[in-house]
Amino acid sequence: MLKTTRRTVVAGAVLVALGLATEAAAQEAVKIGVIYPLSGNSASAGNYSKMAIEVGADVINNGNAELAKIMPLAKGGGLPGLKGAKIQLIFADNQGTPAAGQNQALRLISEERLTTLFLVPTMFHDVLRHPEFESYDLRSLSRVGFAGMTMSQALIECCLDQLKPDLFVNYYGSSEIYTFSYCDHLDRKPGCAGRAGMNQIIRVVSPSGDDDIEIDLPSGVTGEIVASMRSPEAFSRYWKRPDADAKAIQGRWYRTGDLGRFDEDGELYVVGRVDDMIISGGENIFPEEVEDALARSKLVAGCAVVGMPDERLGAKVVAFVEPASAELAPDELDKVCLRSGLARFKRPREYVFVKAIPRSASGKLLRRKLRTGEYEAFADNKVTVKEDS
Repeated sequence: MLKTTRRTVVAGAVLVALGLATEAAAQEAVKIGVIYPLSGNSASAGNYSKMAIEVGADVINNGNAELAKIMPLAKGGGLPGLKGAKIQLIFADNQGTPAAGQNQALRLISEERLTTLFLVPTMFHDVLRHPEFESYDLRSLSRVGFAGMTMSQALIECCLDQLKPDLFVNYYGSSEIYTFSYCDHLDRKPGCAGRAGMNQIIRVVSPSGDDDIEIDLPSGVTGEIVASMRSPEAFSRYWKRPDADAKAIQGRWYRTGDLGRFDEDGELYVVGRVDDMIISGGENIFPEEVEDALARSKLVAGCAVVGMPDERLGAKVVAFVEPASAELAPDELDKVCLRSGLARFKRPREYVFVKAIPRSASGKLLRRKLRTGEYEAFADNKVTVKEDS
């Protein structure tokens, strides 16, 4: 249990500033120090003590760190290994708007001279694009990390350029098995998830449940990432969800549902989710690579790509875009994709300009809501690209 100090009070203040907790909930979080429900997973206290050893060894914990850790309650997000830091910011609930109060959060981080910042990629996006970002002195930040979802290469480059951290870590894991892998050299390999963490084995196999899970795919070939259930950090099963157990646990392996590939150095790259991959005209298209191309335009505030049914192609690539400027037009986005080197067949066939892309409380894209029409679009903005273009 943490002592209630000025710094833990500041932690609660940042929670409220970001719109991630009510005043009462933040006060309760400060009072008890840490709240961590297990998201329906069956895990033991032993699992979490092993997590602390894992992160401490992998990330090289600094007991004197001034930490801003902003993650949903149901995500570990580096929590156990950052135990020695003076501030731990935990969502007191999963309600609120992640981007709310960014200026107040930046002010608190700047004034408290925090050295460590741990966020989900969406929050980094919001912070770096804040109109008053340059007015805050963030030079104290030396260690930066992210988890919870993949970060586009464009955003990684922005983090390195604008925050200039000494250490920038991609921590890849899940609630089910805390650590899959981590990478601390994103300056050399943007988007890399690195190598397996301590006591862990990760492999890339066929995403088909009918294929032999013991057969590895060659380097450079994309498949589903699986992790060892023999890790001391692994959960035992889902709570009263035999259907979920049957889908995710296959012998001694846990199917992550993530698509990835190993490079020639044996390091992992996560390229998307199995369920999000778009098969258009017989070609596999990963939404993240299209989003990364679009995100490089300063006219784009946010974007999400999904596959929508198409009579001719089976599925067509549709990009939902939050405009950063009234000057944004579909033909400009098409040029952005072409300049990026994205293969022509991967370009969006349709653009939809939306007021806000649906996201969870932690900032993750909710693609399913885009597929079902649960968004607010600007009037008369839907544009279809010519099939032969």
